[in-house]
Order: sequence, then structure tokens, then C-alpha cells
Amino acid sequence: MRQATLLSARRPVYTVSSVSARIKERLAGDSELQDIIVQGEVGDCKLSGAGHFYFSMKENEVQINCVTFSAEKRLSFIPENGDMIRVRGSVDIYAPRGVYQLRAESIERVGRGELWEEFLRLKEKLKEEGLFDRKHKKELPVFPEKVGVVTSGSGAAFHDIRQVISRRFPVEIILYPASVQGDGAVDEIVGGIEYLDGKVDVMIVGRGGGSMEDLWAFNEERVARAIFEAKTPIVSAVGHETDFSISDMVADVRAATPSEAAEIVVPEREKYIDLMDNLSLRFSVSVRRKLEEGSQRLDMAGERLERNMHEILRDRKERLARLNDVLERSDPMAPLAKGFAMVKRGGVWVRSAAEINEGETVSIVMADGEAEAGIKSVRKEEK
Repeated sequence: MRQATLLSARRPVYTVSSVSARIKERLAGDSELQDIIVQGEVGDCKLSGAGHFYFSMKENEVQINCVTFSAEKRLSFIPENGDMIRVRGSVDIYAPRGVYQLRAESIERVGRGELWEEFLRLKEKLKEEGLFDRKHKKELPVFPEKVGVVTSGSGAAFHDIRQVISRRFPVEIILYPASVQGDGAVDEIVGGIEYLDGKVDVMIVGRGGGSMEDLWAFNEERVARAIFEAKTPIVSAVGHETDFSISDMVADVRAATPSEAAEIVVPEREKYIDLMDNLSLRFSVSVRRKLEEGSQRLDMAGERLERNMHEILRDRKERLARLNDVLERSDPMAPLAKGFAMVKRGGVWVRSAAEINEGETVSIVMADGEAEAGIKSVRKEEK
């Protein structure tokens, strides 16, 4: 039905590029937007490899993208973030993206604002006192159970933090709602840090992006010292990726955004589940392999024991047979079974002819009995 309405209107259909080209033409034809002078604070500046200088000019929460082509040839200096400048140029549109920008032909430095100078003075002071030294940085817990957050309860920063933590590794989140700009912001931020210190495992202190004025509470000395003196590890997440505050420098870890801070303070659950599954599998495989190896070693030991026992028994049997043979050969009665006889006199074995005399009575011992006999004569032989 909607398609039919569009076709029946009989209006011309433009391509995206034709619309962008018409806007570009209209801007170029507006004399009030050509060859103008604009003043503002530099931000997001970057010099490309081709020598083009891309930057933004900010005023409070409003900013405009700017570009100077062949900047190193055209400009007498390249501005830095925080510089207050005046730019002479014309408003144009970058057709491929359909965004307007200021093509800067020349740039003049106006100076740096009072806030910037105050920022530099405090930064130098705290640096000399050692508040930024690496040796004071505390390690973040790997598996925190409670995460404290000091920020606005209604801002996008807390929403992003809560969403990321819930997705990655759900833990208890304790919010201390604090104003992040304007009157009273410093007192509330410091109060939040002091209240949560020791009650949570790790703390996120920060807010979303804004101008230097908006972020200024996180450049105050009281906030910096509260972060430094806290016993709980603190992650500072102030503004966007290009914003940098005193809080970032003194905190234990600096996050480019509140979302990144949430990613830093909690692990990724799925990654650790996979890791635990892998470790469990490796452990079970290792245990099974050890049990199999142990069973195999036990079998081999049993076989060795059995062989040793057979060898010992065989040796014992051989020794017993030899001893039995010796005993049999040593049995004084053994010769009697072969037809020999032995002589006793007075119950004592006669070992020599010299032990008996003529006329004596002796006992002749044979295998199956004894007989009494008298000695008629004794013939002794010389050895």
C-alpha cells in the first residue's frame, strides 16, 4: 500500500549521491558559509600519512569536523588538543559520507584556556609528588564479586557499564549516584569513592564524554587524591577515547570509555567456561592415562613377581634335592641296605680293629637286625 502511494505521487526519485551533490552545491552557494572565521577548542586531532590534518573544533557540547589538506605546507604550526584557535575557511560537505565539515585554509593560535593551564599545573604538581608512579598502581582482582560504580545514576555511562557486566560476567554492582559536573560534583565523587572503599572488590569512577568544562570535576585535586588514597583498585573511565583527565593518570587503570572499564573489571564468562571445560577434559584424560599407565605397571610388576617366585621356588627345590642327596649319602645306615654290616661293642660303634680284643662279645648290626658274636682273633693291618 505504501509502495503504491509513492509511485502514484509521480515525484522525481533521487539517488543518494545526487542528494549529497545538491547539498554540497547549496553550501557552496551560501556566501555566509564561505570564507568565514571560526573560533573554538581543538579536539580529536590527527595528522594523516598523506599530510592532511583532521580535527574538530569544540564549544561546550557542540563540535564541527574540520580538515586542512596538505597541512604541513599550508600551516605554520600543527595545533594540539586543547589549543584555542581561529580558523579561516569554508563550510563544505564530504559527499561520500554526507557529513558537513569546515575546510580550513589557515589556522591561528589564540592560546589555551585557563582550564587547560590549570590542568597542566595540577598535572605537573601531582607528577612531582609521585601520584602517577607505576609502583603505586594496584592489581585488579581477576574474579571480583562486587563492583562499585561512582557516576550519575541516570547517565548513559552507568547503563553501558551495567549492560556490559551483565553480558560478560554477572556480579553484584553497587552504584553510588553522584553528579559528574557542575556544583557539588567534586564533593559527591569524593564521597562516593570514600563510601565504597573497602566495601567492593574493584571500583569504576567516571562518566560519558563532553567538553573540558563538562569533564572538569575529574581534573580536580581532591578527586585525584581520593583515588590515590583508596585501598580498593580503581578504574578511571572519563569521557571518550580521546579525552584524558587527571583521574585517568592517578587511577590504577585507565579505560578509554565506561564500556571498556566494564570489560576490564570482569572477565568474559564464556571464555572461562571454555577454559574450564578444556582443563576438565585435559584433567580427565590425564587421570585416565595415569590410571592406565599405573595398571600396566602393576601388571608388569605382577608378571615380574610371578617369574621371580617361580625362579625362587625352582632354586629352593634344587637346593632341597641336593641337600636330600647329601643327607642320603651321609646316612650311616645307608650301606646296610647294600649288604654291609657294622659292629658295636658295649653300645658304641667300633671304628677300628684296635678297639676290640680277642674273647670279647660284640654286636653285628645289619639292615634287618643284630647278632651277637665272639671275637676269636684280631688281625690288625698297618695303615
